[in-house]
Formats: sequence, structure tokens, C-alpha cells
Amino acid sequence: MRMLDFQASLASLDKVLALHPEPKLALEAAKLRGRILLRLGRTADALEAWAALTKDRPEDEELADELVDLQVDEGLYEEAVARLKALISKPGDPYTRANRLLRSGDILLRLARQPEALNAYAEALGLSAVDSWLEAESLARMESTFRRED
Repeated sequence: MRMLDFQASLASLDKVLALHPEPKLALEAAKLRGRILLRLGRTADALEAWAALTKDRPEDEELADELVDLQVDEGLYEEAVARLKALISKPGDPYTRANRLLRSGDILLRLARQPEALNAYAEALGLSAVDSWLEAESLARMESTFRRED
């Protein structure tokens, strides 16, 4: 059986990053470094590394959403909700904002914060077009939340 040596991988990535590779490679190496830090149980270091990445690239929406995914995957729900709230508060595309509100509601439900989840779903509903999939999805999630409370 082959064992993964995360410590050696981290050292290799640090060497790569010290060479200042081209931006795309540097970004991928830095993201992988953050994931490895999580695997090593160094959550604070990992979050700090990812926060630095998003701070250096505030316009990179994909990176910001990837960080939320990572936080959810690692069970860091409070951090994911906080990150989503920051993203939702930014001016931008209403469709993207509505999708983030739905995600935020889903995470809030995992935290047993139903009233806040319902508020997020209602806000997403307010951003959706009539008879759109987004309207239907917002309503379905609200209904599902009410059913859980019964």
C-alpha cells in the first residue's frame, strides 16, 4: 500500500513557489498547498493561505467559490457562511448572487439556523425571474425547510 507523504509534498510546493513560476502555475500550486495544509491538520495555516490567495485576486470569483467549496468539504461551515456573506454583499451579477444565497441557505441549514436559511432563500427568490428554475428552486428549498420544522 502506498502512503501519501503530505509533508514532503508541502516542501516540494514551497520550493516551486519560491521559484516564482508563471501566474497560472503559481495559483494552482498555492491552492494545492492550501489543501495539503488541511490534510496535515493545519486548518488555521490553510485558511490563512487561501485567504491570502483571495486577497491577492479579489476579482477571481472562481477562486472565491472554490474556497467556499473547500470550507464546506472540510466541515468549516461558519467560515463558509462568512465567506459567502462577503461575496453576496459585493455588487455583481444577480444570478450569481442568487446562487450564492441558495448555497448560503443550505449551509445555514447544516448549522441548524433555519430562520437565517429561510431569509437567504427568500432573498434568492426576490432576485429570480418569474417562472425560472431559480424561482422554483428557491421555493422548493423554502418548502423543504418548513417540512423539516414540522
